[in-house]
Amino acid sequence: MNRFVKMTGVLLLAAGATLAIAPAQAGWVATRTVVIHDAPPPPRHEVRPHRPYPHAAWRAGHWVRRGDAWVWRSGYWTRPPHQGRVWVDGYWRHSPHGWVWVDGRWR
Repeated sequence: MNRFVKMTGVLLLAAGATLAIAPAQAGWVATRTVVIHDAPPPPRHEVRPHRPYPHAAWRAGHWVRRGDAWVWRSGYWTRPPHQGRVWVDGYWRHSPHGWVWVDGRWR
């Protein structure tokens, strides 16, 4: 009986920890969406440096939100995961709730 009580207590503690963590994780995993209420500044004009190697893909710079400020993340050259893949840049989209970042992706 004593062993049963200990195991039940351990299981209840584990379930409680899971329930305490799950809402935060579920919200992040389910949405992965950050809504900003003020518009990002206009994109900056970037001069692309020389392509460092054949088939390098340019990932354009964009504004990111850090606390209450907009910060420019400069563009850079990157290697595609497979030859022939093309990078489609991410962008800020205006929604009824505010500004939402749409991630870039390989196509």
